[in-house]
Amino acid sequence: MLNSAPEPAARALRARWAQLEVSEPHLALPEAAGRLGATPLALLEARVHDGLVPLEPNWPALAANLCAFGRVSVRSERPGCVLELCGTFGAPRCLPDALSFDGPQIALHADPRRWSGAYAFEVLTRLRTRRGLSFCDDDGELAWTLELIAGSNRRVLDAFLDVFADRREERPAPALRPLDERGHTPCATAETLALQWAASGRSASLEPLLWRNGLAYERVLRQRARGCAQALAPEAVGATLELSARRGLALRVAAGGRSTLLAGRVEGRFATAGAWWNLVGEAGALHVAASAIGEVWRLHGRRTTLEVFDRERRPLLSLAEHAPLEQADSLSWSSLLLAVDGAVPSGATRRP
Repeated sequence: MLNSAPEPAARALRARWAQLEVSEPHLALPEAAGRLGATPLALLEARVHDGLVPLEPNWPALAANLCAFGRVSVRSERPGCVLELCGTFGAPRCLPDALSFDGPQIALHADPRRWSGAYAFEVLTRLRTRRGLSFCDDDGELAWTLELIAGSNRRVLDAFLDVFADRREERPAPALRPLDERGHTPCATAETLALQWAASGRSASLEPLLWRNGLAYERVLRQRARGCAQALAPEAVGATLELSARRGLALRVAAGGRSTLLAGRVEGRFATAGAWWNLVGEAGALHVAASAIGEVWRLHGRRTTLEVFDRERRPLLSLAEHAPLEQADSLSWSSLLLAVDGAVPSGATRRP
């Protein structure tokens, strides 16, 4: 079988990863990849047939069967930002360039053309055996992960492998996009996307279209030109999470990478751990590293949102009040935003 690295190199990477897991068993896959100087895809490929099974890239068929797992945990993991949601998948909407789940608990929007592969994993930890699915982008980064939890239909994964496992002896290495073509390169204009969104009946958010097409920051610049965007200090993110926890206000959080956007409701207890802000509840959790934040913008409109970008101006996450798309800002959300302005003076530099 062919791997993304020569077999000796794959074995060496697998051994180094195992060593790292002993000292830091809770390290997320993207962070482990960064420590080892590899991509998440390379780590997964190194463990094929060692607790990991590659799946056939039949994305519509895979998506159509995700609802059979029942209640699951879905994660979007990027350096400096982890969003985890618990719930069930609804029926997907499949198009050649888009795959969407618009459920009450989990909303996931993706461009499967930018996925390079999917893997079923089974990992034995000190406390339990973790099982689920991982999807990778065509730049080698982790797109999203589905993990079985209490209440999941665990037998479905075995049936899933019977149908979708790629057991070819000479399986080709995953195709990666050339380095000079990676990143959030716009592949449409904002006007074109707005027309597509209007033609769809505006039944969903415009946000996934902008994220997938590398136009999220351009949207901020356009709003700023209209006087509808306000720059904030990075501390505004932590203040928003903390005040939402104190006031019991649920947030709609969206996070993801160049192919996949995950969004859902997060509310619960706020805590800091080192340089991380954490909002943790029963149905979801958000973990954000202050050091990963490059710019924060508040966009004003019928619904006010906080758009957070990394130091390369790539979208990191979006925060808003959890409410129907057509609903305007509530008094509770408007009051919280005013409190954030009071808690984080202009030009503040304090970090957790």
